[in-house]
Amino acid sequence: MPRDALHYGNVEHRELHNAYGYYFHMATADGLVKRGEGNDRPFVLSRAFFPGSQRYGAVWTGDNSAEWEHLRVSVPMILTLGLTGISFSGADVGGFFGNPDTELLVRWYQLGAYYPFFRAHAHHDTKRREPWLFGERNTDLIKEAIHIRYMLLPYFYTLFREANASGVPVARPLWMEFPADEKTFSNDEAFMRAKHVSVYLPGDQSWYDMKTGTAYKGGATYKLDASEDSIPAFQRAGTIIPRKDRFRRSSTQMENDPYTLVIALNSSKAAEGELYVDDGKSFQFQKGAYIHRHFTFSNGKLTSSNLGPVTTGHSKFASGCTVERIILLGLSPEPKTGFVEPGNEKVDIESGPLVLREGKGQSVLTIRKPNVRISDDWTIKVLSFCHTATTPPGSQVFDVSVNVPPHFCSKVVDDDGRPQRTGTVWTASAHIITAVIGSGVLSLAWAIAQLGWIAGPTVMLLFSFVIYYTSTLLADCYRSGDPLFGKRNYTYMDAVRSNLGGSKVKFCGTIQYLNLFGVAIGYTIAASISMMAIKRSNCFHASGEKDPCHMSSNPYMIAFGITQILFSQIPDFDQIWWLSIVAAVMSFTYSSIGLGLGIAKVAATGTFKGSLTGISIGTVTETQKIWRSFQALGDIAFAYSFSIILIEIQDTIKSPPAEAKTMKKATLISTVVTTAFYMLCGCMGYAAFGDLAPGNLLTGFGFYNPFWLLDIANAAIVIHLVGAYQVYCQPLFAFVEKHAAARWPESGFITKEISIRIPCLQQPYNLNMFRLVWRSVFVVLTTVISMLLPFFNDVVGILGAFGFWPLTVYFPVEMYIAQKRIARWSTRWICLQMLSFACLAISIAAAAGSVAGVVLDLKVYRPFKTSY
Repeated sequence: MPRDALHYGNVEHRELHNAYGYYFHMATADGLVKRGEGNDRPFVLSRAFFPGSQRYGAVWTGDNSAEWEHLRVSVPMILTLGLTGISFSGADVGGFFGNPDTELLVRWYQLGAYYPFFRAHAHHDTKRREPWLFGERNTDLIKEAIHIRYMLLPYFYTLFREANASGVPVARPLWMEFPADEKTFSNDEAFMRAKHVSVYLPGDQSWYDMKTGTAYKGGATYKLDASEDSIPAFQRAGTIIPRKDRFRRSSTQMENDPYTLVIALNSSKAAEGELYVDDGKSFQFQKGAYIHRHFTFSNGKLTSSNLGPVTTGHSKFASGCTVERIILLGLSPEPKTGFVEPGNEKVDIESGPLVLREGKGQSVLTIRKPNVRISDDWTIKVLSFCHTATTPPGSQVFDVSVNVPPHFCSKVVDDDGRPQRTGTVWTASAHIITAVIGSGVLSLAWAIAQLGWIAGPTVMLLFSFVIYYTSTLLADCYRSGDPLFGKRNYTYMDAVRSNLGGSKVKFCGTIQYLNLFGVAIGYTIAASISMMAIKRSNCFHASGEKDPCHMSSNPYMIAFGITQILFSQIPDFDQIWWLSIVAAVMSFTYSSIGLGLGIAKVAATGTFKGSLTGISIGTVTETQKIWRSFQALGDIAFAYSFSIILIEIQDTIKSPPAEAKTMKKATLISTVVTTAFYMLCGCMGYAAFGDLAPGNLLTGFGFYNPFWLLDIANAAIVIHLVGAYQVYCQPLFAFVEKHAAARWPESGFITKEISIRIPCLQQPYNLNMFRLVWRSVFVVLTTVISMLLPFFNDVVGILGAFGFWPLTVYFPVEMYIAQKRIARWSTRWICLQMLSFACLAISIAAAAGSVAGVVLDLKVYRPFKTSY
């Protein structure tokens, strides 16, 4: 119209021309809303628009032509419209006027699939251009482009929600995301009329080809092949894109289909993205009826969290859709495992196609069927990252490490960089059984004899229950913070430090090291008595069972001490891989021999000795009966002492499922097996000897024949205890030496290593004078104390009493309370404290009985002179 044709108020027509289209658009949209009684969202497409038209529907760029130039210019047109606030826009695919050639039509479909508004449209005078009219190959190419669009609908819908809320366009020019990169300022075109295309990828992070998954470094221009089946399309590193990959005839049929999440990791192995879902047709989303999720991938963990409204009851919008596949771009294709929480379910991570096309496509790392719902909070931990293993910093104050066979993997490492754990419920059970069944079994017959047929087995069952229950509490403290993905504690002391800290760490360390010192004394006594028993057994047999063969245990203690001085100078002797195997074989050997001899003696006599109440008054005094009963509690407690190494055993277990879950099963299995074995050994020993059951089943001279079998059993004890002494004491040695070096770093006596060539050894031996003196003094001290107090039963009772309450009950209970944040004076807190107090009373009673036993023995024992 002429410019002088003015409207009311002298307004030129050009200022109002498109307002007519705007009001027409608005009226149509409002009319459709009213016709649907306000329930349905309208869809109104307009060619004429004005600022604000985005509130009422989509627009398209007008009557374009079937020309390559119009295809090219469609991109900057749509980008510009988006910047003005009109995001829902697109161009007529194939051109409105004219007849596109086959290549132009195919390419336009491939580009148009990424338009915010995607449709094919043409003048009625043009030739028919349905996709199936251009040959089977081109039909497949167009079909593939359309499927990409449908596949990305969840992503587009999420972007449209963002545009609706914030005005940020769906299609954004590169400079909007990379404003500091000047090369993006004029990059607003598509280039497709050649066999190769130049593509500039901005930023300092990688870009992943959406078809192949190939990574391209950002900040560079690439000359890429423009194959007929696709155009270059890239996913930016650090993003997560939701998709629906099933082939359907319409989007409504996709409503209940599962989702695929494509995670493109950046250089920090992290990514994030969102998913928005509502009913797609009503206005209920304005009232909170929608699902809005935030996905984050960091530190090997994919988490889904809620961005939508928090509802306390029934959700305003629900969806049963699940995540079918999770594709991981940017991870090395090493074997991995996923672990879904909640549910503690394991999911496998394997190679799979990036895009589902009848089995075709590039193979990428894929989590298949995690079966998590899009509406729920969940976490998937990707385990077994393959990177260079690093050794964590050295142990700190009061760390104790007891030998547990490690599991090594040359390529695959765990979530903390250490070699991947391979342990199972069965290996953990075997470790516990091996650790528990040892020299403590030898005193069980004597303990049952003090308590009798009723109290003896009952007390043993009660101890097994307490041990099992507190072990389950300790298993829950293996990880700090998050019970599934929190920091792992590698030792008992690590767990105390992480959960309790402060003075309790030093208290626990003191108890542990005093316990280790006592164990060294106990092992010296037990080993010397077994060596002496071999000599006495052979002497007794050689004399025709006439010579009582009295002898002193002191020479054997000295011999054992000299052996330990030599072994203590071997670096990391406790870490020798076959040491645990030998210990297991030896402990089962002598325990089984003791059990077998007990059964044989009962079978030979045909009677079960003993009484319901234990050793009778007369055989011992009433006071002795009381003290012996208390001491029996300590002997039984010592037989079950394995809490100190429980965390280290748990650290060998692979995950998923959760280590605590596996460990609880292993503890149950091992406790049942151990208790059954202990019941047989203790009860059969008592049945064989009754009130006269010896304090050490194999050395109390209750069995005279077959003497060679007794020799084998006692030799097994000695071999076992030679290694066990070092396993328990070397951590104490290392602790003292480490802190001495830190205290006096300039002292040559403490830090200097003297290299000594030893024949037959390839490497020279490094002698440290402080190590030689300190370890020798320690062994001499334990040997002298053993010679002063060579009372196996009493020492075992003291050790059991001393370690039972603090290490088996108190610390596991306190750590569990701290871990689970159990409120003080709550019912659960009171019950746990009552358990701890009851066990403290048992420990005190056991200690009193054992000390009383030492006092009674000292009345008749003359140090360094008494013979047996």
